[in-house]
Amino acid sequence: MLHCVTVGKGLEDFVIQQLKMFSVGISSNRYGKIVFETQRNRSLLDLKCVERLFAVIAYKTITRPNFNKRDLFNLLFICLNGEAIFSSLENLNYYSDATGAEVNWRLRVSLKVTGKWKRKIDIPKLSTTIARFLRRSSQLHLDPRNSNCEICVHISDSDLFIGIPIRRLSCRYYLLGNALRSTVVDAMIMVAEPRESQLIFDFTTGSSSVILETAHLLKNKCFSIGSDIEWKALETSLENRGHLEVSDKSACLIDFICVDIEYGDHYFFVIFNNYA
Repeated sequence: MLHCVTVGKGLEDFVIQQLKMFSVGISSNRYGKIVFETQRNRSLLDLKCVERLFAVIAYKTITRPNFNKRDLFNLLFICLNGEAIFSSLENLNYYSDATGAEVNWRLRVSLKVTGKWKRKIDIPKLSTTIARFLRRSSQLHLDPRNSNCEICVHISDSDLFIGIPIRRLSCRYYLLGNALRSTVVDAMIMVAEPRESQLIFDFTTGSSSVILETAHLLKNKCFSIGSDIEWKALETSLENRGHLEVSDKSACLIDFICVDIEYGDHYFFVIFNNYA
């Protein structure tokens, strides 16, 4: 069964390292998409450094030099067959919280075109055509404004990708307003390998993305200190800390938030001290 994860630049090695633990067969690793063959496994939802996880409907590499627009459209609509779509919807149902329950799918189409095709294709028109084709061929209900499922089509110079996003893994319910991308935070933490009872110190904490993620992973098991020169960033950190406490239903996750020792007018002024 084909799956795909989208990955930010420079994070591919971190993701491949995790995928090796699942004994997957990687089919392609190009342009921020890692396509791999594996059995359904809910542990994939815990992958770090990943933007989105997809159930793949079709992934075709375009190699012919004389491949024209007619060829592209023929390939596209052959790939959009009902059997492949329903198989991917079964995947989505497996990974969703409503596993086993009958779901009334309401679809919307998301079309992305890059490279030379962007100049040759009327994107709104093609998007509408795809939606009509899906409605006729699969009898599924299309509702762009109130959808619970998205069919993503990405056309580039080198490949055609069609998939259904299973989950947006880069969005974390326990992070309120993180300034640093959660996927980058994942990579930093994987490099640092924080362990229980260790001191976690981020001396340019910003909105506290790193220590928030660490505090979530090691609840009440590590000692966290964050500092920053910007007072506004520290106020954001304090708001984020409160949100983390509520979402994780656990108090005392972060112990200190303070201003940098050598900068500003406050000179190591502590705005939050869990032990005060």
